[in-house]
Formats: sequence, C-alpha cells, structure tokens
Amino acid sequence: MPNKTEPACDFAIAAPAPPKSEAERREEIVADCARSAAWTEGNLISPEEIRDRQQGGAPARFNVISLPAWIELASRAGVEAIPLRQIAEMPTSEYVLTMDHLTNGKRITEFENQVLGGLRPGEILRFEQVAPMEVKAALAAGGEISAGLIDGVDGRRFPAMYDERFYSTLLDLGAPKIRAYARPFVQPALAEGELNGRDGKWPVEFRVFVVDGEITGVANYYRQMHLDEQRDLGEDGIRSAVDGSLEAAKAMLAEMARLGLTVGSQRLAPEPEHGGDFTLDFLLAEDGRVLFLEGGPAGLSFADPCAFLTDGAREISLEGVALSARRPPVPFEDWNAGVFRYDGEAPVAAAP
Repeated sequence: MPNKTEPACDFAIAAPAPPKSEAERREEIVADCARSAAWTEGNLISPEEIRDRQQGGAPARFNVISLPAWIELASRAGVEAIPLRQIAEMPTSEYVLTMDHLTNGKRITEFENQVLGGLRPGEILRFEQVAPMEVKAALAAGGEISAGLIDGVDGRRFPAMYDERFYSTLLDLGAPKIRAYARPFVQPALAEGELNGRDGKWPVEFRVFVVDGEITGVANYYRQMHLDEQRDLGEDGIRSAVDGSLEAAKAMLAEMARLGLTVGSQRLAPEPEHGGDFTLDFLLAEDGRVLFLEGGPAGLSFADPCAFLTDGAREISLEGVALSARRPPVPFEDWNAGVFRYDGEAPVAAAP
C-alpha cells in the first residue's frame, strides 16, 4: 500500500504576537478611556445642562448611572433628595493605569487623600456611578452604616474603590474623570427581617421600575424583610411610603417628558430606544420623609438582584407593588382600591 501522510492541520498557524510594551499598553488604555469619554460627552448631556435646560429644546439623553445627573433631575422635579457635594476627582485613565500596574500610583494616592480630607463626620462616600461596596454590604447584612472607607493593613484608611464592582461600573459610566462625593447620613426608618437565621432590622427602601417611560412596579428593596406583615411602621406607614415613592417617581418622569429627556450609556443603553428604561430608588427616613436616593439602569423583568445578591433571594415580578417574597405583587389597580396584600387567594385591605 502506498504511504499516506495526513497533514497535521489544514491551516497555517500564526506565530504568537509579541507582548506589548508598557508604553504600548499605557497608550492603548489612555486611548480606550478617551474614546469612551468622547462617546459620553458627545451623546449625553451633563448634570449642569440638566440644571439649566429649558423646555422646548431638542431631545437629549443623560447618563443613566450618573448620580449628579439624577440629583439635578430630582431638583428640577421638586423631589426631595439626599444631597451631595463633590470632594475629589481624578482622570479615569489614571485609575485604570494604576490597576494595570502601569503608573507609580502617585495620582491615585492624591485622590485618596482628597477623599479622606473632604469627608466630614456624619457623611458617607459616594462615587458618581456607585456607592462603595462596604456601604452596600453593611446595609444588606443589617450592620452599622459605613462611611465607605477601608482600614488598610498599615492602619491607614482609604476609599473602597478597588473591587470588580467599582471597576465595571466605572467602565459603564464612560466618563473622563472619577468623581467622589460626600452625602449626609440620613437615619432611615427600619423594619424587622431575618437574614441567615438571624433577626435584624433594615432600612425601608423602595425601587421603582420604569419601562418605556411608564412605571410598571415598585419593590421592597431588601428581600429579607416582609413589609406587608411587619410591626414597626404598620400598614398605613408602609402604604404612605410606597405611595410617596410612586408620586416622586411620577414627578420625575413628568419633568423628563417636559424637558425632553431620556437616559443612555455607551455600555448599558447605547441606543435611544432604550432611553425610557431605568429604576428609581427611594428611602423612607425615620422622620417620615420619602427621599430620592439614586437612579440606575433598567431592572429588566424582575426586582432581584436588587437586594445586594442576598443569599436565597428569589425573583419577584415587578408588575405592581411587591412588598414581600412570600406573596405575589399587588396589581396597581388593586393597590389603589385599598388592597395591601394577598393571603392565599383573598385580598387583604389595609387596616382602617
């Protein structure tokens, strides 16, 4: 038989590309950050432009995860919000370069020191696009409120900004600079719950879901609480907080419509047709006020994961009022007719 030699492969194997030099990597990162910033600045208006915007202008979009933009909108709508003041900023590219070990870290150390020097007692750190993970984790676990700072091994404190969540949301923001803000701590109303077999109390917060510019639902933010059966605030207190959140959300939507505004993001909502999908978060303060916390990207079709990825949380449809993971949401029509929750198949009206 003739010898047959099968080829090892039927395509050419390209030689591996040589590794990029540090200078090339730096240049690439700076260029990527500049492209993102150019898209954001070319397609989305700034918080200052929201503040000064007049009715009747051309339609415009603002950054869906920019807290200053949402705060300006709330102010225009007459909705009370937890205020903020800027305390530090640095180029986004400097952070990315530092994370890739391509700088000496001097600029980021200066930024950290600006944050530490800018925070006052009773204030909480908030970045433009996200709250520090330490703040979220403490709230989700029912712990004491954190200022958003971490204790280093050398005893020095520094901002909590070195985790995947911060980095990914920074890329979602697409801004030329990282901006840090201080917000005053507002004592929240607390309600009973149970997490991992431990009783505790958590802030009463609500997330309002907006789809195509229309409110579709509102959810209790912390799934370990069942706000339709807790004793601290009573049914009247919970109903008032839900209705207050919905009224504030409606006012913000009306102002967006009046000013011709929708939302956008290069990574999260690049196309204008998605500009009416987002969420709005509200806090019930201990003194009874309903305060706007922040806006964010669309929650798709479910309320979770909005409870900071709480173990055991299950998805709840966002259509209607979702106060508990134990019961289905109450449709708005029933809620407005006085239904507070469902026990089995029977609706239960709020106590008189």
